[in-house]
Amino acid sequence: MVRSNLHTHTIYCDGENTPEEMVLAALSKGFRSLGFSEHAPIVLPEECGMITTDLTQYVKDVKEVKEKYKGRIDIFLGIENDAFCTQLKDGFDYTIGSVHVMSENGSVYCLDDKAEITQACIDEAFGGDAMALAKRYYREVMRNVEENRPDIVGHFDVITKFQDSTYIFDTESKQYRNIALEALDYAAEFGGIFEVNTGAISRGYRKTPYPGSFILQRLKELGAPITISADAHSTDAIDCFFPETVELLIAHGFTHIAELTPHGFTETALR
Repeated sequence: MVRSNLHTHTIYCDGENTPEEMVLAALSKGFRSLGFSEHAPIVLPEECGMITTDLTQYVKDVKEVKEKYKGRIDIFLGIENDAFCTQLKDGFDYTIGSVHVMSENGSVYCLDDKAEITQACIDEAFGGDAMALAKRYYREVMRNVEENRPDIVGHFDVITKFQDSTYIFDTESKQYRNIALEALDYAAEFGGIFEVNTGAISRGYRKTPYPGSFILQRLKELGAPITISADAHSTDAIDCFFPETVELLIAHGFTHIAELTPHGFTETALR
């Protein structure tokens, strides 16, 4: 049973609850640990990062709940760095590296906000060519991993967030899969942990976690480490779809996930 989550958001960005409310929810679920990973302030003019002036208070609040609940649950201070933000590492227990936005021709597109925004990015910045956006997105994933070396690679194929309801990318095509797998093979060389992220399920966008099945298959072939995360933005989402995700991973041949402890990352059996 998974009793940990390292991808947690709070009121300091786009979450609904305070750090303490998230800790209490984790305790009620029998969690061993909880990691906070607020969005780092982003340099682009887009409201998908923490306000710079809130960063100090975020760190303070997480450290306070870490001390308050010491002995009951391990609390970790993390940060989710976008590829286009000033990279924060010092003073944090771990980092998540993600690509949320695309900046083209002076316009900024948040690719996991709305399907309409992703489509607008394709139409306005890539001449209607969805595969051109896919190539650019995965190139940014590769750059982010190589340059910034995050501990965890966040929602690897987040551009597919809206596929269940809106056809944007032909994710079954050889072209798309070659683009994604080339990026995956490259990113895996740098040793980060890949998250299996259930966040889009809790918010009603997907029926399965990121990444897609063919990507999970390649991760298994590569022997790349994985972790399960909820990308929780509210207390009720803190363990969303975890049992089902465990079964999915076992079906793909995985036996262990990476879990952060006070002594660093360690392997934990899925069962």
